[in-house]
Amino acid sequence: MRESPAKLTASKSQKAQRRNQGPAENESCGICLSLDVTASNPMRVCEMCLCMVHDKCYEKPIVLTGDKNRWYCARCTYMTANSKAGSQIVCVLCNNLRGVLRSLSNGKWVHTLCVKWIPELKFSKSLTEVTGNVLT
Repeated sequence: MRESPAKLTASKSQKAQRRNQGPAENESCGICLSLDVTASNPMRVCEMCLCMVHDKCYEKPIVLTGDKNRWYCARCTYMTANSKAGSQIVCVLCNNLRGVLRSLSNGKWVHTLCVKWIPELKFSKSLTEVTGNVLT
């Protein structure tokens, strides 16, 4: 069941809490599912949707914006830049709205985790293509 688009954006109090406290002890990276956080591999929380990733797992440069070092995931950056509703961007493999999504060169979006869990699929070297017979 897909979630309501209204629930995709975190409330101001949720954002403030995450920004001030960082990830809770039981919250894991949306890609590797690990709880471990180190100085060399911190966990980032998206300012808009509150998805969480390690810097190294994200496989893209983490760009912090503004004076408060806010970070926006690829999906939220795309939604903001293109005035898209969150319900328009879902994983083509699981049809879920939430989680860390990666855009593909064909305009579709996938969870990195979905690609990693389906043995027939893999990312191209550029990380913008998924190969395998499941998507045909």
